[in-house]
Formats: sequence, structure tokens, C-alpha cells
Amino acid sequence: MKKWSVLLIILMIIIVGLYIIMKLDNTDEILSRAYADGKSHPLSKEFSTKEEAVKTYPFLEKYLNNNENIDWKNLEVDFCVINQLSESNRKFDLPEGDFIINEPLQRDDIRLTGSGVSRTKITQMNPDKPVIVTSGVPYIADIYMGHFSVPQVNGDASKGAGIYLEKGLRDGSVLERLVIQNVTSGIYLNENDNVHVYSSSFRDIRVARFSHSAFYLSGSGNTGNVISNIYAVNWNNYEQKTKLKAPYGFVLRGFDEGSVHQLNVEHGLYGKGVVISESNLDLNSVHFEGFVPNENFGSFFYIGGNSN
Repeated sequence: MKKWSVLLIILMIIIVGLYIIMKLDNTDEILSRAYADGKSHPLSKEFSTKEEAVKTYPFLEKYLNNNENIDWKNLEVDFCVINQLSESNRKFDLPEGDFIINEPLQRDDIRLTGSGVSRTKITQMNPDKPVIVTSGVPYIADIYMGHFSVPQVNGDASKGAGIYLEKGLRDGSVLERLVIQNVTSGIYLNENDNVHVYSSSFRDIRVARFSHSAFYLSGSGNTGNVISNIYAVNWNNYEQKTKLKAPYGFVLRGFDEGSVHQLNVEHGLYGKGVVISESNLDLNSVHFEGFVPNENFGSFFYIGGNSN
């Protein structure tokens, strides 16, 4: 009898432990609140007061305190779901769907992964804001991201970027298997000589329909980075064979050393295809196709001073 009592106690402990774990890891519960249907669903449709919204999405309390100009009622539900998941610091993958946001997903060291570029999409409604703002050691993969239409450059190309690297990257950062479309610039580094990119990897990324550049990584002291298999294409309408204008394909400035493998610059009206300035880079294979020079002295390559 005592033996069965002990076994029953052990079984109860296991059940209670599993219940606690399930309550702590509420990822599925949070994800179930997302619409992910490609349509706008502001918080005001679900909550009548800010307090109710904060109770469901606790990250909002700090977020709204730090962003006093933002009206909680206008924030998208999908935006809040993604931020609340990121706040938990637990590993998660966004499932299939089109998640709508109207403020940037802004977080240092962000880990944001989807279920593949053909399944998981994040669309920024505001053309004057990037999709993601990050720094530190992020990992972003397997996502399609962009705006509803191509944002035009209005003084600062970072405002409509896909990924804006505000304070640079540290060693171990990885951005891979992404489609970035309808942007000013696919990946834009804050153009500040005090902002650097160290030992980071950019690979297997497609940037399409951009008004400024596919990649704009400009600064100083960028070292140890690997850029591999990046595809830039700027069709406006493929069926009608019309192309979009952009001053640059790729801009790489201030790289002390690094490795670049297979850049593709295709089907667009470009000022300059690949700009390398103040850099020492191992550049291996660049493919041009359907490249139309669109400026005086437009060129496939522009090599600036102090470059090798």
C-alpha cells in the first residue's frame, strides 16, 4: 500500500510540474491572438481601455512609456503579439500567415524566425518606418518582409528600410533566408562612423522593389563579415517589363576586411551597381543582368579611394 502511495505522490508531482511548465510557456496562447490575415486589426477593436490592453500584452506598459507619442489604440494586434512573444525571451517561430504591423519591430538581439519565406510574411503599413530595427547580435531568418508598396526616399533611406541596423552588429549576428520587398533599402546600416558591423553573416537574401539600395552598409571599422548569395532585382512589373529606379545596388564602405560571394544586380534602372569605398574586401563573383544605367556616369562598379 505504501508503495502505491509513493507512486501516486510522484505522479501528482509530475502532473503539477507539467502544468506549471505549460502555464509558463504560453507561446501558443499568445500566437492564437494574432490575425495574420494581411488586414488591419487595431487594438481599439478588442479593448476599450489601455489598462485592458496592457493586461493582455504586458510589454505595452514599458513600450508606451518609452514612446509617448504613440496612441495605444492604433497599434496593430499582430504587432503586439510578436512583441509580447519577443519579450518572453523564449524561442518561437512565427507560423504561416501575413502579420500586419504599423510600428517597427524594434529590439536589440532580436531573434525572429518564420516558417519560410513563402509562408511567413510581415507587412509594415507605414511607408515611413522600417519593418525591423535592431542591433547587437540578432538572428533573423525564414521570413518575407516589406511594405504594401515601394516607399520613396524622403531625406533618410532608413525610414522605409526592411532591416535598419541602428547601432551596428556584434560577432555572431546572422541574417539569412529572407525576402525583403517594397522598401527604400533592404538592409541599411546607420551611416555613422561610430557604428560598426563585426563578424556577422548576411546570406541567401533576396531584395526586390527598392527605391534606394538593396544593401547600404556604410561606416568605418567593419571587420570579419561574410556576405553571400544576395539577389537584388528591381522589376516594377515583370509582365510589362518595366523597371524601378534606384541610385545603388550595393554600397559597402568602411570594411577593413571581409568576404563577399555572389552578388546579383538585376533588372533595374541603377545609378551604380556595386559601390566599394574605403574598403579591403575579397569580392568573388558579381552577376549583372538587365542592368540599365540611369545616371550620368552610371556604372556597374564604383571603386572609391583607399580600396582594395
